[in-house]
Amino acid sequence: MMIDRVAVGCCAFQLNVNFQDDLRDDNINPPMKASLYITTTGILPGFQHKGLGQLMKSWQIAYARHNGFDRIVTNTRKRNNAMISLNQKFGFRIIRSTPGYYSGPTDATVVMELRL
Repeated sequence: MMIDRVAVGCCAFQLNVNFQDDLRDDNINPPMKASLYITTTGILPGFQHKGLGQLMKSWQIAYARHNGFDRIVTNTRKRNNAMISLNQKFGFRIIRSTPGYYSGPTDATVVMELRL
């Protein structure tokens, strides 16, 4: 995401990925046709709380619909209430949580899904 030629945020996807379960032992997410996995979404701290997260989430959903995906899945730290709330505002629902998923600091992950 660029504003006046300054990078203020970014996101990354994996196409046709099912993140409904944790990674297998070989660290590969199993495939799932028409499922878009949002691996990361971020807005730089100085640009947060200005509606840019909502703009990016809207773009992510529009991207998925435009490209024929019927499902979006994403995950975040359980303590990231802002991202969980933003996802819920757009209709994502929590499908599971895994304790100890993240390290540095240790935290659970919350996996969320939006059916399109």
